Amino acid sequence: MLWDTPTPPDQFTIVNDGLSKPMRMRCIVTEQCTGISVFCNGRKIYGIYAHKGNRSSAADIYKRLCRYRKDSLMWIYFPLAPNERIHEVWIRRRYGPRKLITDIALMIRTTLDRSCIFGPCLDPQTDDSVETCLSKGQVSHLIHEDPDDGDPILCFGQTLPNDVQLDAPEILQHPPSFHNKWDLFHSCASLENVEQVCLFFDERGSDLNNLDKCCLGLLLTYSSGHKETLGQCRVGLSSTATIEHPTGLHFAEVTFIDGKTGVIVRVASDNVGINLSNKRQWLSTKMTGIKTWWINSEKTIPCIEEEDI
Repeated sequence: MLWDTPTPPDQFTIVNDGLSKPMRMRCIVTEQCTGISVFCNGRKIYGIYAHKGNRSSAADIYKRLCRYRKDSLMWIYFPLAPNERIHEVWIRRRYGPRKLITDIALMIRTTLDRSCIFGPCLDPQTDDSVETCLSKGQVSHLIHEDPDDGDPILCFGQTLPNDVQLDAPEILQHPPSFHNKWDLFHSCASLENVEQVCLFFDERGSDLNNLDKCCLGLLLTYSSGHKETLGQCRVGLSSTATIEHPTGLHFAEVTFIDGKTGVIVRVASDNVGINLSNKRQWLSTKMTGIKTWWINSEKTIPCIEEEDI
């Protein structure tokens, strides 16, 4: 077995379907990690990248994976605060015929009690899915196989002893529902105390001005300095626009020539006035409550829901 580091962890257990045998393993050191990016579709994970500092090669990895996959992958970015560490790592697997893994999702929880699921929201009440804790406590490494480009990651490294039994977190036991479409990726963020909004635009329609481009995701920066994401934030790849001191968000669905749908986002602020076209139906919200987005990789359809805090 080949490693990407000369000093791999001493003790770990390979977690797989019992059939896959990884030839290469990758070890992500979580210390000084400023964020995690996972490249996936509605069923499997194809790449994991740890951001450190301002320099990032995540865009190059994403483009390479998409070229080998010959389709678009979702890019799920989860930023970490300077004083935030990864506290738990779980995977959830669903098996198909011959006990082969058909769906897999990765979940991390931090010391600030923030969580993110990278992959599909499987319903444990109706799906034959299994949750496994890989690490808990002071998580120093995230271990997974290094597959050939275009192949999914099916094997992970478990540093937790096999005899330790833990209940799956609430977010895995009772995932949020949206018309029972479990292949959708779920992201949510509070709109309270947001100091800055960064919009990430779709590469399609690059000849249009930013006001008419489809928005893939939002990176929210709070007065505390912490960050949250909605949708896809392709750091270093997508064109962006940044708005300071937002006062409201406006959303309108748009359909492309290829039939895929997305959303246009306008951000109101103290310094910037906006003009909403009467040709579109706009959903508007002030910077209060919680905003939820549901997307998938085949049809980018953010489903906007609002909840009271």
